[in-house]
Amino acid sequence: MRKIPVLIILCFCVLAVNVKAQDDFSGGNVWSSVFLSKKITPRWYFNNYLLVGFKESGQLAFVQNDLSFRYRFDRFWSMGVGYKHAQYAAYPGIDKIYPQSVTSYGSIIFHGAEIDVQFDRHLGKSFWISQSLIVQGYFPRFEKYQFRYISRTKLAYRNKKAFLHITPYVTFMLYYYHNGKPFNYYDENGDIEAYRSPNGFHRYRAIVGFSFKPTKKISQLGFNFYYAINREFNFSNSNSPLNVRTPTAVADGSNVKVPFNNYNIFGVQVNIILGMNKGK
Repeated sequence: MRKIPVLIILCFCVLAVNVKAQDDFSGGNVWSSVFLSKKITPRWYFNNYLLVGFKESGQLAFVQNDLSFRYRFDRFWSMGVGYKHAQYAAYPGIDKIYPQSVTSYGSIIFHGAEIDVQFDRHLGKSFWISQSLIVQGYFPRFEKYQFRYISRTKLAYRNKKAFLHITPYVTFMLYYYHNGKPFNYYDENGDIEAYRSPNGFHRYRAIVGFSFKPTKKISQLGFNFYYAINREFNFSNSNSPLNVRTPTAVADGSNVKVPFNNYNIFGVQVNIILGMNKGK
């Protein structure tokens, strides 16, 4: 048990790492995270989620820290509300897109708020499904959105007799972007057709992974390993698409407005689940 506080301290020290410049706000290729949950009362929980994204080169892409409270109405329904603090690596010309100043670590900071409603249910003896509807808001806004509306569905297989309590799972997330920075849309003749934000369904994320508990002696400690694909897209009938070519765009895609940001992720997460203090 003494090792758990030390692990938490070491993970939070990552926040002081110097963020080196990248060419965009890519999500990184390797994600490392720590999820800490503390049960305060029989219905209230405090959660802290620290996520660090790295490039293939080993450079730090972003650091995100989420603080939230969750209230469980019953064994099926719960609601969470939280604050998000994110630092993304700056790149040349970023001052022309975002109003905030670059920090001494070479990053820019975004603040956010999140609220979600979650439904959990067992399907038979071994399967478990979780469905969440999430609303996020960021200040200042990102280029593609200020608000995101997310549907998240997770299906897991739990076998209590499995080695190390290994639990495989799949997750699918669908994102709706709203109120990003507006820009010009052009018709086939190169004339300005509209000036608006790229609102619409523009991203999905599919995740395959497994969780496990390494030892019975420390039941509060667990790990997740997962692989995810992140893709942005446009519906064929969308009137507010991403990845829009300007009249001066050339064959190699130069001058494309809000290009797709597609990447794959390998992730490792440490889970620390703490119960209520004795006597409560």
